[in-house]
Amino acid sequence: MNKPGQNEGLHVLDDFVCEAINNPAFPQAAANKRGQNEGVRVMSFDDQDLNNSCTATADLPRVGLRKALTAWLDQLPRTTPSGNVLQGTCDSLFGHAGGSHGEIPCWAYRRTGTSLEMRFAFYANFTPDDLICKVLPVGGEIGMGATIQFNGKKCAEDLGNGVIGLDHNLRLTVKKKSISRKVLVELITKSAPDAVKLLGGLDAERGWPLRLGTTNDLPGLIDKMFVYAYCVEQAKRSHRGETPLPGWPT
Repeated sequence: MNKPGQNEGLHVLDDFVCEAINNPAFPQAAANKRGQNEGVRVMSFDDQDLNNSCTATADLPRVGLRKALTAWLDQLPRTTPSGNVLQGTCDSLFGHAGGSHGEIPCWAYRRTGTSLEMRFAFYANFTPDDLICKVLPVGGEIGMGATIQFNGKKCAEDLGNGVIGLDHNLRLTVKKKSISRKVLVELITKSAPDAVKLLGGLDAERGWPLRLGTTNDLPGLIDKMFVYAYCVEQAKRSHRGETPLPGWPT
């Protein structure tokens, strides 16, 4: 190199333009094809894309939560203190009837002493590791969408020593409109008073985000996730003027 002050092969760009490149692994929007999630794909734990994601982002709490919960559910059925996760999976349509959302393979949790179940799964939406769930009568059709969509970035928290917590702040939309936490707490208190007691009570101003459990106690996490989702589902149904779920056993 005989030219001081020059870096051969290094150029500074005056203007930088970035163009998004579609990932061929994900389906693109197709306006005339029902049954597709545009840009959304459900991934099993041994999916190569998920393995690559875990390798590249192993420090992310959402990945740790997904790996721990999926590994625990790899051997079904599983029993929790208040219910059980059934063997196998069931495909569920979380989108509105007539929409473009495809079916998602879900785990099914049955609550002891009730005629209710919670279907839940990981899927790619806000992040590749979001958790979606729906509480409904056993064998029922989901119809009006998910009860809760846990944003992986906001709802999974690293508690140290490899333990991940699942939280929620009761920020929800109903019919594509945001509903205040105050209104939701009032609806929950009226429509699911017995279930609220199992959560230790709810206050619109204090106690948020609510800790639903940790990877140190996955059975307890699933039990509490069901109770919380039941409360939210009752509030949503009340707000939409729909028939409520069966009451909580006394």
